[in-house]
Amino acid sequence: MTKSGLSSGKQIEQARQASRAVAIAARYGPYRANCLKRSLVLLRVLRRRGVICELKLGAHLEGGDLSAHAWVQHDGIVLNDDQDIGDRFAMLR
Repeated sequence: MTKSGLSSGKQIEQARQASRAVAIAARYGPYRANCLKRSLVLLRVLRRRGVICELKLGAHLEGGDLSAHAWVQHDGIVLNDDQDIGDRFAMLR
């Protein structure tokens, strides 16, 4: 059991449901949120539910263009992006 009293499997399912809800709100709501804002909202929702998660920030330089990205992970599982996102962006520490 974890801090919230939920098993890790239950936390992952709860985290995925919250991630889908945030993605829907970001896509169809009146305000289009970028990856950082979506990730911060998801992080807040999950932490309020007692789900332990981390905000990850990464950067990528290609052809002189710098891009940055944010996502949320729970127990090493990416919740709001592709599972290989950490391979495409160098983690900022």
